[in-house]
Amino acid sequence: MKKSGATIQLTDLGVAIFDELVPAERLEQMTMRDVVNYRKETEGPREAFLEHLSALQAKQGAIHDGDYSAAIKKIIVGDIIPEARKFKNTLDNVYAQLKGALASGVLLSVGSGAVLQVYGDISWASILGLAGAAGIVGANIARVSINAIVQRRAARRDCSISYILGLDQ
Repeated sequence: MKKSGATIQLTDLGVAIFDELVPAERLEQMTMRDVVNYRKETEGPREAFLEHLSALQAKQGAIHDGDYSAAIKKIIVGDIIPEARKFKNTLDNVYAQLKGALASGVLLSVGSGAVLQVYGDISWASILGLAGAAGIVGANIARVSINAIVQRRAARRDCSISYILGLDQ
């Protein structure tokens, strides 16, 4: 589509971003009620997303070479896809840290029990039972899970396109 001297319309940019980031199959699965509920539940992130679109439009919305589609694609490739990749990598890191913290917490709990095994002649089954009864493993799971939830929320807050990426679940 050729438009010379025009600016990219916000709705066109938004639709193009949805097309790029959200699988068509996911959108086809959603009912109108799902869409309305998602919009209500994500009012804050949606506002941040629209502000981000407005900023992109103001910064890069002018069409210099007359190719409207290419101008939209340039914004998506230059700004949106890297931001989506960064957000997904942040979430991957949160989950990797969660798994690592859970594993190390269990190993530390069991490792401290190994000292009891050597000095107290207590079986491994008894050690694990003691660790569970004392809440060592459970408390660790709760602590690292809460930390992961907080980190995930922070990542969603920091990324204005998380509004769209949340649809891909």
